[in-house]
Amino acid sequence: MSTHKAHGDFSDFLDSRGVITYATGNEVYDGKLLKAIMAQQPKEGTFIDFYPATEIQSDLDLLEQIKGDPKYRRERSSAEVLGEAEVFRSIARRDWFVGAIAKKASEYDDLVHGTDVVAYIPDIDDPDNEEAMIPLAIDATVTTEEEVIDKKITTSLARVRYQKRSPGNRGGRLTKLKYIRDDDGQPLKRTMNHCILALTPDKAKVLGQESLGQDISPDIKLETELQSLLAVRRQALVHIIIILSDFHLWGINEKIKNELRLAFQQDGGRQLEVDIITEYLSKNIESLRQNLKRKKQAPEIAISLEEDWKIMRYFDQLIKNKKALEKNQGWFNAVYEDCFNASERVTDLILLNPYKS
Repeated sequence: MSTHKAHGDFSDFLDSRGVITYATGNEVYDGKLLKAIMAQQPKEGTFIDFYPATEIQSDLDLLEQIKGDPKYRRERSSAEVLGEAEVFRSIARRDWFVGAIAKKASEYDDLVHGTDVVAYIPDIDDPDNEEAMIPLAIDATVTTEEEVIDKKITTSLARVRYQKRSPGNRGGRLTKLKYIRDDDGQPLKRTMNHCILALTPDKAKVLGQESLGQDISPDIKLETELQSLLAVRRQALVHIIIILSDFHLWGINEKIKNELRLAFQQDGGRQLEVDIITEYLSKNIESLRQNLKRKKQAPEIAISLEEDWKIMRYFDQLIKNKKALEKNQGWFNAVYEDCFNASERVTDLILLNPYKS
């Protein structure tokens, strides 16, 4: 009996030992597209000039330990592999994030630091300067279970919480990857913000079919892209609110917190919050930056705040540009509303009261 998969078929693919292989189950996709993506993944052993051999071997041993865990085997379904690949391709090839550069994270940084891909986002204030691009660590997740997404997003948001710890962020600081290089080929030393991009298995499959040359529904294409743009914009906004709350920075202007609370009640977070935060930070970013730098262990949070602000504004502009180009505004608005309603619960995950000091 032939095991060859149909051209557009994706299903669980296990090796002879019953261990889930890093594959989608589609031989054409795996042999061409996935192979090309994995060729871009940094290999831990190539960092021998920067880390002791014993340290690298210890990291590799940890990977084997993680991959031997039944939880890893459950999470590494073919749908998950396909979703991770398609998030990477959507940034690198579909240009979802317009002008962004995608870099595949190492296996170590994937399993230990919860990062599948690093997207370098253009700086909205200096978009033509590649050196000013902002790295954003992304964890691609494929699931239909809301509690799985909730847990991942809550854990991701904890990375900007003051002295909090979370998986992938054991030191209670922002995300810092180990096996990734800067433009000079050196290990990238800086920290970065982190976000979750979630796809359903059906959406991952549809994107995979498009990658194989099949036509897909314009509705699905727009919906998937908008969901991703809204997810990044929303999580950047949430990061900002958490930082302002955790470091007690609302006192600089108590009025803004009241305006945000009212906007959240009236608007449900659709746009008013983004506009209010944008205006507030435009006027106060320098004083906020200096205030954070004076606080113990907070200098990198000052960078996080500023980069979240830039990412939020950049993605807000991408959404507005996409809407302006759409001839059928009614259709766009309907798709946007569905996408927003799907991501609205993210706000509820922040705090019981998002604007509590």
